[in-house]
Amino acid sequence: MNSSINLVSTRSDALEREQRLLLILRVIAVVLLVAIAFFSIAAFIITTQIPISKIKSEQAQTLSQISASPKKLSSYFLIKDRLNNINSLLASRMDYTASIDSVFSKIPENVTVDSMSIESRLIQIEMSSASLRSIDEVIHSLVSLGSDGKVIKSVKLESLTLNAQAGRYSVSFSAEVL
Repeated sequence: MNSSINLVSTRSDALEREQRLLLILRVIAVVLLVAIAFFSIAAFIITTQIPISKIKSEQAQTLSQISASPKKLSSYFLIKDRLNNINSLLASRMDYTASIDSVFSKIPENVTVDSMSIESRLIQIEMSSASLRSIDEVIHSLVSLGSDGKVIKSVKLESLTLNAQAGRYSVSFSAEVL
């Protein structure tokens, strides 16, 4: 028999794994080296083809547009805020047109409205006429509007005067609007 046959292998599995790992790392390093070289050359070509002055002029133009934008934006937001405030005021403000239209529809033609003021649901009206009968019609019409309770809550006769020189009667009312 041959005594030189060795059944135990002298090669180590751990050594083979390390060599295989080393081979894989070398391939990855070469691939990364080639990729970096390619991107470096591409970046160099791009920078040599595009002039720096063009880039700087585009940068200056963009900066000027950006610096002008805050002024426009602040104006926009200021106007928007003012419009929102106006809308909220208009929404909270009472609409007196229906009340005033119903009062004026009851006034005869020979009665003139001398003044009218509106303050927080209170309408004050001064009227004059040459005829006391027309003033009476106005008084009855306003009282009927108040008794219906649809337009006017209450009517107060503030004054009734006669200007003897002009021959005109003047009356002033205050009416609380619903």
